[in-house]
Amino acid sequence: MKRKLSQVALAARLGVSQKLISAYERDYRVPPSSMIPRVAEELGVSTEEIFRGDDTDPPPRPRLRKETLWRIVEKIESLPNNRLPELERVVDAFLNKDTAVKQGRRGKYS
Repeated sequence: MKRKLSQVALAARLGVSQKLISAYERDYRVPPSSMIPRVAEELGVSTEEIFRGDDTDPPPRPRLRKETLWRIVEKIESLPNNRLPELERVVDAFLNKDTAVKQGRRGKYS
């Protein structure tokens, strides 16, 4: 959409809850037809763009070798930010250990 508004900001402008806007975006609920022109106006788009869904579809995911990696990535995305450094250390240690073994070196935990 042309105007970048957060769900909270759009909800405030429309006089509804952020959870309702989220439900509309995720296609869990359908907004009443009377709301469509108001949403279009707030977003600076036409009602036709609202119905077509221009720019609302998520970009295609990059290709990974295994679909299971996407499940892992999605779980990582849901982690709180304060847990990410810990995860990064674990992954780095794992990858560094794997590289050391391939090169014939062994760490203290090998």
